[in-house]
Amino acid sequence: MFKTFLHLADENCALVREAENFSNEHMVQLWLTSAYTGKNVKKLFLHTINMVYNNTNLWKYDIEESGSESSES
Repeated sequence: MFKTFLHLADENCALVREAENFSNEHMVQLWLTSAYTGKNVKKLFLHTINMVYNNTNLWKYDIEESGSESSES
């Protein structure tokens, strides 16, 4: 979960606290980012890339076995 308005709100505002509470309750990581200033954007993407890369279950997925793609005759 991430918020992209960090440049508009300080970290003590009610909306940020609400997002922190939600992320704690649902056990998801909260990233406070700003697309405007670029704060934490690169860190977020690098973290996401590493999470996907290190999740070996995602690499076992085979699109041919999924049946979601129609085969052309």
